[in-house]
Amino acid sequence: MNLRKSIFCLFFIILDFLFAIIAFNFFQEKIFTFLVLYTTLSMSVFFIFLFKNLSENIFLILFLFSFSIFFLINPYISIIDSEDIILNIGFSNAMGVILLAISGIKLGVFFNQMFNTTKNSSPNFYSKNLVYYRKSALVLFLLTLPFFIYNQFQVRQVMLNYGYAEIYKTGKIDVIFRISQFTISFYYLFLSCFPTKKEFINSLILFLPVVSLTLITGERSQIVLHSLVLFSYYVIRNAIKGYHLKISFRLIFTIVFIIILSSNILMLISNLRIGHTDNSNISFFQFLKQQSSTFELLADGIVKQDSLKRMSNLFSIQAVLNGVEAIRTPLKFFLPSIYNDVFSHNLGSVYTYLRDPVYFYLGGSFGTTYLLELFLDGGWLIVILVNVIIGYSLKIRNLEVFKNWIILYFTLISLRSIYFMPRESLLNFMNQFISVTNISSLFIILLIGQTLSSMKR
Repeated sequence: MNLRKSIFCLFFIILDFLFAIIAFNFFQEKIFTFLVLYTTLSMSVFFIFLFKNLSENIFLILFLFSFSIFFLINPYISIIDSEDIILNIGFSNAMGVILLAISGIKLGVFFNQMFNTTKNSSPNFYSKNLVYYRKSALVLFLLTLPFFIYNQFQVRQVMLNYGYAEIYKTGKIDVIFRISQFTISFYYLFLSCFPTKKEFINSLILFLPVVSLTLITGERSQIVLHSLVLFSYYVIRNAIKGYHLKISFRLIFTIVFIIILSSNILMLISNLRIGHTDNSNISFFQFLKQQSSTFELLADGIVKQDSLKRMSNLFSIQAVLNGVEAIRTPLKFFLPSIYNDVFSHNLGSVYTYLRDPVYFYLGGSFGTTYLLELFLDGGWLIVILVNVIIGYSLKIRNLEVFKNWIILYFTLISLRSIYFMPRESLLNFMNQFISVTNISSLFIILLIGQTLSSMKR
């Protein structure tokens, strides 16, 4: 990074930090409006900078796209539709946290650029064993696919009979469910082994409609997240092969059209999920408004921070413990006091109980966000430091590392949680690295691939 770009980058980072301080210390409607407009300008400039090198910044761009949807739409609505939303000090503080996060991400990218001296070289995709791994993964994906489809209809039936919240309360785990969990892992293993262009396209024709079945259960996020991961894979795959996707008007128009069309479909799914039959209010604006409730969660959580801290703590590491049975069960059995005092309540549960106890006991949840977890655990300093790590990590320093198909596999399966981090727990993505399903899938493919390779010799 040359001196001029460095100064320009640091200028916006310092401005983000200064305006965050203003947001924490002053609350007036005019100041709030100015902060929202400034944040929009700051993010727009940042996006322009990132789009200049789409291949190396694709992870960061899609993360910030998710970040913007969940955190930056609501402030606009607050300004435009003042009758619908009452501004309070929590909104101003939430803007402060968001600006701190943005400054941290920018600082992480700045450090990455400063210390990036690596060069890419041409990779070798098609080693002999990789062909066997790819074929094994494809066959196992196809074999587990019927179980995945059947499981979606099972979940659909539970939702129809008992309601949407019951999906998350039911503890029934059968063989079909267990096998269905391998489907996604095997597909991403297949992609990690660099299939031919024809194989990749044919697999997409099958995979996307099947994953879309999650919509019948009212689960909207999965199809969106898988689509983002597949787009990331497409960009990375082409970049490694020497073709860097360029931003054009045609590409932008296509993406905008798909986003608007998809948002209307997802809004319809949302209405059906909660039992609304009146679909006259379905629009792109209404979809954005619904997704941006995360900002309200952040603002309300900051206001309620003292009560939340009394009920639980260490919110940002709860996801790893609660998401991994191999860790949770022994701790709960051998150290029940520590488990109950420290790790038993994640932020989503605590906040839901505090805000609406009846909804909590019915199995509902208002969810969580990594920014609120960080702010509750360590204040503004932790918000900045963790987002520096996020910015540094999501900026790709060397595309060549993805020649290693195992690294690419774990990257792909973790991206869903990373892109959804603004709406879920900070370390939820780490569960993908220690998931029994994901690790078992990898070993199964290695075993079958090595066996087939030995038989051919």
